[in-house]
Amino acid sequence: MRQLFRSCVLPIIDYAASAWYGLGKPGVVRLTHALEKVQRLGARLILRAWKAVSLPILEVEAFLEPTKERLDRKVIAHIAKLILLPNNNPVRKALPHALDVCRYISPLSAVCIVAKERLKPRGSRPPIGNLPWV
Repeated sequence: MRQLFRSCVLPIIDYAASAWYGLGKPGVVRLTHALEKVQRLGARLILRAWKAVSLPILEVEAFLEPTKERLDRKVIAHIAKLILLPNNNPVRKALPHALDVCRYISPLSAVCIVAKERLKPRGSRPPIGNLPWV
């Protein structure tokens, strides 16, 4: 049951998470709450547990990653893939320009700004000036 849930349900509910999920975006709390309901139902079916069992306990017992951590990981992996694109790729060329726009911040730019600190290697000092990899 766990394998079915992870391979069939989670990819569907996490689809395009990098477009809609991020810190401070409007409506994200409501959407993650809806995803947690699905995760609770899936964990209850995996474990055959009662309704009264709390979600964190269900997640631990069913070996499922918490919803917010799973979405954070997927969004950061997507940003890392965009940053590692070759320099001649049109998306890679548009990424630095998207970060410089002042009047409107696109969802991708907002996610890139939030994910900058998480993508740096541990123990590295922040570079002076613009980041060369973004």
